[in-house]
Amino acid sequence: MAWGTALAVVGGAAVAVGGAVVAISAAGFTAAGVGAATLAAAAQSAMGNVAAGGIFAALQSAGVVGLAASTKVAIAAAGAAAGGLLKKLCG
Repeated sequence: MAWGTALAVVGGAAVAVGGAVVAISAAGFTAAGVGAATLAAAAQSAMGNVAAGGIFAALQSAGVVGLAASTKVAIAAAGAAAGGLLKKLCG
């Protein structure tokens, strides 16, 4: 594998995991719970009672304790694939 491709793959993985962490926080899923006047608060207000094991609950859990290692691996794999594909398409 060429250095440029390796860099694109590793960079894609790093950006994907970092971006996911930032996006969860920016949406309002924080360590202190759902942030006031955020997208998460609006979604929770519209949903009413949040079902355990659902997407909202998983995002809140990620906001409180961080992403699980298995989730980071899956996101990194997708980011690496996207980085490799982008490198292939753009040269």
